[in-house]
Amino acid sequence: MKPIYFDVHTHLQFSAYDNDRAEVFNRAFNENIWMINSGSNSRNSEDAVKLAEKYERGIYATIGIHPSHAGPDNTEISEESGTEIFDEKKMTDLAMSPKVVAVGECGLEYFREYDASSQKRLFEEHVIFAGKIKKPLVIHCREAYGDTYDILVSHRNILNEKGGVMHFFSGTHEEAKKFLELGFYFSFGGAITFPKKKEGADFELLVKELPIDRILLETDAPYVAPVPYRGKRNEPSYVTEVAKKAAEIRGISIEELAEATTANALRIFAIEV
Repeated sequence: MKPIYFDVHTHLQFSAYDNDRAEVFNRAFNENIWMINSGSNSRNSEDAVKLAEKYERGIYATIGIHPSHAGPDNTEISEESGTEIFDEKKMTDLAMSPKVVAVGECGLEYFREYDASSQKRLFEEHVIFAGKIKKPLVIHCREAYGDTYDILVSHRNILNEKGGVMHFFSGTHEEAKKFLELGFYFSFGGAITFPKKKEGADFELLVKELPIDRILLETDAPYVAPVPYRGKRNEPSYVTEVAKKAAEIRGISIEELAEATTANALRIFAIEV
């Protein structure tokens, strides 16, 4: 059966779900929501793959190293701390699983004081690797859209023809146009349900003006739960609230919004139903 909704970026392999992971899955499946668990370091990338392989369909994985883990030497890795280098052999082994649909999340994070040169080196390794295995990228970018774009353009000849996904996109409309030209899609989560800030991304403009065939839904669970769950642990079943708000912004029915964004997810990640 084709999914009604698709949460393209979640982290159910994280420890936040150790006590009730099966129940969280069931709540999503009961609403016909499919999902992609995104790796943020080599360890939980492997966990995401193993988790996806337990299910015949409905759960997929990406493999990659978040820029917060960029560093010259391996140190003790946890979900949100520690550094590691890109181990191409390990990533290649993980990519052999048919449940791996993309490379990431990877990219650049300038909002916090991580080493920029290490981040750029690590990001480039992901871009090159994605080109080798012919998978789209899932990019984390925060206050680094210029450098992210420059790195992608410098490797444009090896990019997957679909480009990839700008996860939790929070750039400007003009910046979005540049990534559109590279073939990228844009995923939006709970932040679009929050009151608009005077400073920061104009999510309403982005959701309204970007082509409907380039928009995706996500939760980024366990983070950034949408209204009315704001402040609680997020989960894939809450993606329906994101869909409701996106439909409202675009002035279309939630059914039309869900159908379009699910079709987009199936297309960019080459998932057959």
